[in-house]
Amino acid sequence: DSLYAKFGAYSLRIENTDATEAKATCGITTVAGADYHFHGWFRSPVTPSASAVLVYIDGTAALSVQVGQAGVSAGSTWYEVEFDFEAADASTDVALGSGSATNNEFGYWDSVQVIKSALDAGGFESNIAGSDWATTGAPTVDDADTSERSGTLCYKINSDDPVTKYISQGVTLTSGEEYTFTGHVKCGTANKGVIVLSGAASETL
Repeated sequence: DSLYAKFGAYSLRIENTDATEAKATCGITTVAGADYHFHGWFRSPVTPSASAVLVYIDGTAALSVQVGQAGVSAGSTWYEVEFDFEAADASTDVALGSGSATNNEFGYWDSVQVIKSALDAGGFESNIAGSDWATTGAPTVDDADTSERSGTLCYKINSDDPVTKYISQGVTLTSGEEYTFTGHVKCGTANKGVIVLSGAASETL
C-alpha cells in the first residue's frame, strides 16, 4: 500500500553532490571467460541526467561494459535493468551509478543480482551444431524471425504436431543449493512454453 514498492532503508541510496553522477562499487569473484547475468531495479533521481552511466562492469578491463542512463526518461521512477556480460578475470568490479542534473539528488538500487550462467558460456549460438545444446524433435535456428528478442542468436523450436519439442543441456548442480533460472520465451500459437528439469517437476509458462 505504498507509492514506491522498492524504497527505503533496504535500498542502496546513492547521492550525487555535483550535478553529474555518483556510483557505488563492489568487487565480486568471477570466472574469466564465463558469462554472467545482471538484473536489478533502479529508481531515478528527481532530475535524471541522460549523459550519466548507470552501471559499470570492470570500467578499465578489456571486456568492460557500460550501461548508459539515457533510457531513464522520467524522474522518481523505478526502472528494471537487465543485461549479460562476460567476465575478464577472476575479480570483477560492479559499479552502480546514479546521475542527476541537479546537486544533492538521490538514486536508489534494489534487488540487484549477478548470476553466473551454468548453461552455455556463449549464450545461444547462431548454429545448433556449434552449441552444447542437444535437440529433441525438430528445432531449427531462428534466422527469419526479426521481431523482438529473436534472430540468429535465439533458438526457434518448431512443433508442427501435438508432440512437444525440446532443446536441452545437462548442467552440474550441487544438491541442496538453490538456483535461479532466467530467460525469455516467445510462444507460438500454442501460447505455452515448458521448462523440464530431469527428476523434478515441469514448469508451464
